[in-house]
Amino acid sequence: MQGAGGGEWVPGLLTEWRQGPDRRWSGVATCVVDGEQTTGVEDEAELRPA
Repeated sequence: MQGAGGGEWVPGLLTEWRQGPDRRWSGVATCVVDGEQTTGVEDEAELRPA
């Protein structure tokens, strides 16, 4: 996932996959940004391998 403000990529834990009505996948990921745990949904095109 990208950090706050679209900054550098931070490692995260992918916890769930969701498929939308447009048949695209989104991943629910949790990461720590600036000392705070954050959960977000990222489109398949935005996710990067570890």
